[in-house]
Amino acid sequence: MAETGNLEGFGREYVRQVRDGSLAWLDAVMSGRMKGARCERLYASIAEFSPQQREALRTLCAHLTDHVLHETLSLFEQSERWRLADEAGENLAELSDGLCGELYGEDGWIEKFSSYPASLK
Repeated sequence: MAETGNLEGFGREYVRQVRDGSLAWLDAVMSGRMKGARCERLYASIAEFSPQQREALRTLCAHLTDHVLHETLSLFEQSERWRLADEAGENLAELSDGLCGELYGEDGWIEKFSSYPASLK
């Protein structure tokens, strides 16, 4: 059986690569630092937003990002067809009481591994 360290290792990579990568991209787009036509169009579309509107948009996007993480883990936890496995083939969902729950709380992956504050407290 795989060690629970494999589950923690996955959680660290999942949060840092997917969550933090997405939120860093969002911050770069919202500040106008991202180049390329698509990002410049996105920035132009929010350039006139008030600080409150910008904060509301950022909060919404953070919640959406966390929801997508949650739903992705739920897919792998509940599916009989698809699974999330480590390099040894161990099903990570079987190492957890609930993959989705690994994201949340004081000892959750977001608190432990993310550079950004949790969107849900």
